[in-house]
This record gives sequence, structure tokens and C-alpha cells, in this order.
Amino acid sequence: MNHHDHPTPFPKPTRSRPPAKLVKAGYVVWNENSCDVCHGFEAIGGIGSVPDLRRSAIVMSPLFRQVVIGGAFTHAGMPIYRGLIRRDQIEPLRAYIVAQAWKAYVRQQ
Repeated sequence: MNHHDHPTPFPKPTRSRPPAKLVKAGYVVWNENSCDVCHGFEAIGGIGSVPDLRRSAIVMSPLFRQVVIGGAFTHAGMPIYRGLIRRDQIEPLRAYIVAQAWKAYVRQQ
């Protein structure tokens, strides 16, 4: 299934809308680490088998840190950002993605 034609509606994010300041900080982390190269502009979709992070249950879960800096998904091609993304940048990064999910959810209403 192509990631760009989603017949399924956007699910309501399971996390509440993050504060703007946190989202802004997360946007910096997103850009500095070129997350958009694989995960798309504003986290809109992924290329090929790369998941759309706005729909990702992992982003919403405690596993998120393990994936970003713990190497939990290296088998799937996700690089390890340990040493590049600090532990204290995980929540801002998550906030940025969650904000994009909210944007998509609201836009479809």
C-alpha cells in the first residue's frame, strides 16, 4: 500500500496537544538531524517502507526514545542518533511529531 493514499482517516492523537514552545524546540531537533530526509517535510509521510510518523503508535509510546537513540529499529533501517540527539531532546522531538499529527487530524475534520 502506498503511504500517500490513506483511505483510513487520521486517528486522533493519543497524546494531548503539546505546548508551542516544546514543538518549536522539537522542530529544531528535527531539522538539525535531517529527519525529513526519510520521514518527509513536516513528518508528512515516509518514503517507501518508512512509516508516517504522524500515525505511529511508537511516537506516542515510551519506546520512542529506544528507537531514536537506543537503536531499537536499526534492523528496519532507522539510524541510531545516540550522541547526536540528547535524551533531553527526545520530548521536544516527540512534541513536534505529535503537533504534526494533530494538524493532520484537525485538517480532515
